[in-house]
Amino acid sequence: MQASFEVSSLWSVIGKQETKSNDTNSVKSHEASWSSIIDPVNGKVVQGVYLFHSPKYATASIENLGKPENVSVAKALGLDNDDTYRRADMLGSARRVAKDGQVYYDWEMVASPPPKDCPSAVGCLYPDHIYLMSATVRGGDLYVLSVDAFPENWRQAGNSLRRLRGSFEVRPEDIAPLESKVETEATDAEVA
Repeated sequence: MQASFEVSSLWSVIGKQETKSNDTNSVKSHEASWSSIIDPVNGKVVQGVYLFHSPKYATASIENLGKPENVSVAKALGLDNDDTYRRADMLGSARRVAKDGQVYYDWEMVASPPPKDCPSAVGCLYPDHIYLMSATVRGGDLYVLSVDAFPENWRQAGNSLRRLRGSFEVRPEDIAPLESKVETEATDAEVA
């Protein structure tokens, strides 16, 4: 399978890292991350992009988790060992269907700083993390994209980051995009 997402051509994506787990007990077998995305006008718009793959997921379809708004995101996606995902509150959710019929669940989540970092008894007013997440199950494996938006530039970049999340796709590697197939057929017909 091949996972992908689209980023504005004006933005710079920095710091790609890939890891593969040899631990057979690990939920995540392959992980890719990028440390930040920079907009030439607004500066840093993302403080981390994470893409991970979990083989042999518990359900055959993301829809088996129930409605996206009822999913306990951190637990369902195997992120409950990360405190910021555990503390995150869901702001919105949606079910999305790609052109090839694959179903994705999208979430918008916000995590405030831990209580020990808040000077007030009522908590912090501004979030540490704004997560735009998308997940799907394909071929029995879970694929998750998590975009950690930079809170200070959320107002300027929020819509563009939602489009980035909405472009997340997981496809079989041996299937070329429909557009390139049509283009190839047209070229062959012209030559003949």
